[in-house]
Amino acid sequence: MNEGYKSLIKEFGNKFGITNLEVIKDDEALQLFFENEFWLTISHHTKEDVTIIDVTVMDCKEKSQDILKELALILMKINYLARITHSIWASITDDNNIKITYSDKTTQFDPNILSAKIEYMIDHAINMKKLLQSIIANKKSPAKPQEMENINWKSNIIKA
Repeated sequence: MNEGYKSLIKEFGNKFGITNLEVIKDDEALQLFFENEFWLTISHHTKEDVTIIDVTVMDCKEKSQDILKELALILMKINYLARITHSIWASITDDNNIKITYSDKTTQFDPNILSAKIEYMIDHAINMKKLLQSIIANKKSPAKPQEMENINWKSNIIKA
């Protein structure tokens, strides 16, 4: 794993005030666990010479079936949008956690491009986690389809 990746990620941890980073290292991937907030995984696939960045948000552990149904409707909408963007996957796990993964890739290791992509994805993950927490806390009804359509999932995506 490129040492540049590790220093870049630790820099983000510092920026967001996260000091307890769990680093899992192997030949291809570097994964960071941001204190119960989300996982950030960077992997380099040598065959295609592509770097893939994934941010996964886990939240909820909600036992209320009504809230789970509401969240399931929102996640279905996210997955529908993902068919367009090919960068978002959402599901409810067996233990009733919400799991949302954002993915992006680049064919070049340019620290500026990679840095901007990671920062955008971390912001997006934090915002989605806040949205999920708000829905659970307020037991609010599911978003109307037009409200979900107003979320611009492609906004500010930086092309490599």
